[in-house]
Amino acid sequence: MEGASEHIGRLAICFQHESNSGERRMKGTSEIMKMEGLSPNEVLSVSKNIALNPLEVDLFFNLPDYYKYAYVQGLLIPD
Repeated sequence: MEGASEHIGRLAICFQHESNSGERRMKGTSEIMKMEGLSPNEVLSVSKNIALNPLEVDLFFNLPDYYKYAYVQGLLIPD
């Protein structure tokens, strides 16, 4: 019985983490939309690139605001 409780607790933590990640992805799009000089297509492209990779989401939200614009511009440069 104790093992089941432990597994349920871990599942709850995982679901909470996933919920928080989803909220951050949505918040990221909102922040990118506020940046001046970006077209709607650029906002969508960058938002998609960031949202598809959890590491990108973490990086974006850990950057100071004055670095976020440079980061977004870097994502718009084709490889």
